[in-house]
Amino acid sequence: MYKLEFTLKQHTPIIHFQHNQKGATLRATEVKPKLDRFIIEKMNVDGKTIPKGWFIGEHEALDYKINITGNADNYEKIENDHTNSPMYFGNMGNENPPKHLKFSEILEGTTFSKHFDLCKEISKHIADFFFLNNFGSRQSKGYGSFSIEKYTMNAEEWIFPEVDTTKYLNIEFAKIAESDLKKKYILPFRKIDWFYRSLRSGINYKGLYFKSALFMYLYYQKKTQWDKKTIKAQYFNNIDQSLIEFNKKKQKNISVNIHYQKTQSTNHNNPDILINPTFQNNQLELKLWRDLFGLSTEESWYSYRASITKKEAFKDVKGRWKAVNKKDTKIERFESPITFKPILKDNIMTVYLIVNQSLVEDLIKNKFKMLIEIKHKELKYIENGVFKFDDTLKGFDKSSLVLSFPDNFDFSEFLKFAISIDVSKHIKMPKEPDNELIKIKNSLVSIYSELRNQLNSLYL
Repeated sequence: MYKLEFTLKQHTPIIHFQHNQKGATLRATEVKPKLDRFIIEKMNVDGKTIPKGWFIGEHEALDYKINITGNADNYEKIENDHTNSPMYFGNMGNENPPKHLKFSEILEGTTFSKHFDLCKEISKHIADFFFLNNFGSRQSKGYGSFSIEKYTMNAEEWIFPEVDTTKYLNIEFAKIAESDLKKKYILPFRKIDWFYRSLRSGINYKGLYFKSALFMYLYYQKKTQWDKKTIKAQYFNNIDQSLIEFNKKKQKNISVNIHYQKTQSTNHNNPDILINPTFQNNQLELKLWRDLFGLSTEESWYSYRASITKKEAFKDVKGRWKAVNKKDTKIERFESPITFKPILKDNIMTVYLIVNQSLVEDLIKNKFKMLIEIKHKELKYIENGVFKFDDTLKGFDKSSLVLSFPDNFDFSEFLKFAISIDVSKHIKMPKEPDNELIKIKNSLVSIYSELRNQLNSLYL
């Protein structure tokens, strides 16, 4: 039996559902399937044939065992205010057991196998594997980051190449002196959150406005519109006029239904539904774009008091679009192709941006259709002229929208465009911004500037 021993360093807390168990940490049951796929993929890329004897039965599981342990007295459960951690959604809904943040600085790992050459492949790829992957919930946003700290081997032929981090964009945060573990990570994670929002959905917060980099890329580079505009044109176009007409009634306790029209309004003040004068509707590629960053099956549209659901769609025998049954759907979850990888060294946190273009290509080649439906709230007029919405969402709108993913999307090309944006001019601020808004703007300007300076020397 051949054995490889390694030490893992934990860089960020892991969101764990077994938080109450003593010693609960990174689970070997999560690591091994991912490591199996990683090794198989790397060997295929290298043109190596994988011996049948390396597999367990007819499964795609490689024939080795892995154990991960740590000092049970060295775990910290970060429970207080965990729900306020940026990008933390571990306890949403009632279907799953509660999850909390767990941290143990050092873990010990061991792999066992009777196959010498398989152990050699594990030793060759395991450092890259832990660098390119995070674990637990919200892993793409930087939670559950680990890296190989050192090895112990029982064969001289095994090799342990260093991870080449120089080919990845990275954001470096100033020296972190916080002794409180929550505070030590909450500021970098909050900055990651703002940066990610600026790329995907944009920011509209207390008067600070950052038009989505994805919107800008599609509008100016691809000469097309993003799906948010397409959804608005389908459901929300005349909502503002409905509010105006409603306000004229000046009567109390009169229930009014808002009707979502399909007609396009070209003079709407919201740039999300403006038409670029250089192209027309019949030239537009109406696709799902934002979900290339990770599928969001449910969205809340707060300004319209509505929610959106997205489900895989198919056409029935009568040619009508229907939602695929939940148990049969193949696309309930889609991992984000952008992973933030925090590495903490000498109290300086460096966050690497890892782009997995193959995830996007796998999604695109399946040619999924998504049925997009809406629930909206009923609007009521109450005393002193204030609008109020019922808490209960009404039923699905009868007219539904079906969109597919684009035929191609290059994340490296997109990031090059996004990082080139002059954020200092792009961000719109209120006349008298508070300290929080000033810090957010300064953080975004700093991040974009730092990334822009790295572009020439990287693979992008």
